[in-house]
Amino acid sequence: MDAEKYGSQDDQRQHAIQKGLHAVLDFAAQRCGLDRSRWDRQPQGDGEFAVLPDDQPETVVVDDFVRELARALTRHNKDLKPEARLRLRLAIHVGVAIPDCNGYSGQGAVVVHRIRDCEPLRRALTDITDTDLVVALSDRIYQDIVQHGHTALVPEDMQPIVLQEKEFNEHAWLYVPITRAIPSTTAAPTSCPQTFVVNRFCAPVHANFANFGVLR
Repeated sequence: MDAEKYGSQDDQRQHAIQKGLHAVLDFAAQRCGLDRSRWDRQPQGDGEFAVLPDDQPETVVVDDFVRELARALTRHNKDLKPEARLRLRLAIHVGVAIPDCNGYSGQGAVVVHRIRDCEPLRRALTDITDTDLVVALSDRIYQDIVQHGHTALVPEDMQPIVLQEKEFNEHAWLYVPITRAIPSTTAAPTSCPQTFVVNRFCAPVHANFANFGVLR
């Protein structure tokens, strides 16, 4: 996962982005029963790379966690000026990650970072101004989880993208949850607003590479 426009902010705003990032991730995980204390997390200032334990299902991460994260961002940004909103790119992948002397090695770790940083995902966050979260699923996640109906998402929710750079050639699937808060007379004051989730897509594009990478 990575936050938008972090490097151009002043020190106080960068602090607010880091604090907000932790808050929305913790809130979303708690809402869908994921234990973030068991994630192997590598903080990256404006983002995070995380390796999840095997008993935290991909279906929950792809479906429930993404939905709750979108809602948490809506809640977090509700009273902020547009330029102060916390907006995130998220990539999710399943692959090999090997604990190493300076973090993780292995193609799984490489792939999820490249998907997170690809141009179509960056462009989606820039162009679709009424969303605070854009998501890219690796082709393996899409084939195993979405295409076979293991989540509320359906293939029509996804937009295919192709990522190419030298020896790297990977397909991924773009998903853009756009939340619109609606009033709730029964929700507790500390709960997220109810939301509708709408999908919007960019046209298919071949990307040249210029985290919250979830890796299992």
